[in-house]
Amino acid sequence: MRDFSVIPARLLEWYRAVFQQGERTIPPSPFDVGGTIPQASIIKHVVTSGGTGLLVFEKIFGEVNNPAIKIFPCGIVMLQSGKLIRLADKRSIGTAKGSECEIVKTEGGWLKTEGMEKSLSYSYIHENSFKEENLSFSLFGHRVFRADNRLFLVTDDGITELSLTLFGKQFLSSGKTWNVMTKATVWFDGVGVQDAMGAMYAVLPFGDSACAHVRIRELDGLRVVNGKAGNRFVSLIAVDKNGVYHKLEISLDAEYRNISIWKGITDSPEQNLAILPKGVCATIITDGTLDVFVSSSGAHKKISDAFVTTDMALASVGDTVMYLHNGDVWSLKMK
Repeated sequence: MRDFSVIPARLLEWYRAVFQQGERTIPPSPFDVGGTIPQASIIKHVVTSGGTGLLVFEKIFGEVNNPAIKIFPCGIVMLQSGKLIRLADKRSIGTAKGSECEIVKTEGGWLKTEGMEKSLSYSYIHENSFKEENLSFSLFGHRVFRADNRLFLVTDDGITELSLTLFGKQFLSSGKTWNVMTKATVWFDGVGVQDAMGAMYAVLPFGDSACAHVRIRELDGLRVVNGKAGNRFVSLIAVDKNGVYHKLEISLDAEYRNISIWKGITDSPEQNLAILPKGVCATIITDGTLDVFVSSSGAHKKISDAFVTTDMALASVGDTVMYLHNGDVWSLKMK
């Protein structure tokens, strides 16, 4: 099989249109070399970090004029057009109507939610046929909050986990409910931050059916502007009254009862972080350096590599670090 880099550009675009978008057109001549010759999709290079290491950058998916904008932990990516793509086989499983979409994997398919407040809608997408069924749900909520592969409806009284029940067909039902001061809570990626009369708490769903309220005294007097949480780890960016940004990294034990906190000053409210289920985290703070660390043990490794840039938007699917770059989906592995 020929390497991608030696296939003429127009012929390679025809291959992509046939096998990725399902278009059926007459192929160009293999001797038509118009346009530019694209580089290979997989780039491998060796880097040095106190020894010899290997970073592998692999392009997983890309669609011309339709950039990817969001990667869900269940392995679905959303494109700017709203198309939802399963990364495992690059097939479209449906569409989203707007950016306020969340999707999680369930038995036999996916549970998808869209919208805010009165426009909230729910549906189930069958894994084999990709047929989408609209689901009715009587409980009113303000928004849906996702933590890893769990969905919660935010109501006036707290958060209620959403679950699917099969009685001949799929029904959306209420799971456990946890009391939260939702009107005093700001929701981020996997974590809510509650301001209880000046006392700050992190709302952290964990495991298969648990949710913890963790008191974070280091946040008192600060306003959280960015946050991300995963397995036993939370990263928060908060600003004080003088406009100074503070970064807090919070590690938790298996029961989410004991915590350790690192706090420092940062120059931006942004953070670029992937948190894997096994506890490994990857972040990019400056161009040319990938930081890999394990929150539970404190192990930390800096990997210098010219291909690592801050515009690589990190995410995760299972135990694989993914990222978005120029509208394409890539994976990043270390050997």
